[in-house]
Amino acid sequence: WLRIMELPQEYWSPRILLAIASTVGTPISLDKATLNRTYGHFARVLIELDLSNQIPTQLLVEREGYAFYVFFEFDKLPLYCSKCNCI
Repeated sequence: WLRIMELPQEYWSPRILLAIASTVGTPISLDKATLNRTYGHFARVLIELDLSNQIPTQLLVEREGYAFYVFFEFDKLPLYCSKCNCI
């Protein structure tokens, strides 16, 4: 699971959340608490992630006349060895 931190609530539409998540990996689904906005500290999106690529920790979100960073955290991200390409 990808956690999108510090995202203002007005950007919590499924379309925007999936677009943000797609910068990290392939979005699969939003969790129920995120869809219902019952837990407002972060949004969670299930993604498919290629561990052999560099994993971003933040994204600059740009809107007309306004920009801000969101930060990424991951639930249960496995350890990956880039030397032997093994989990």
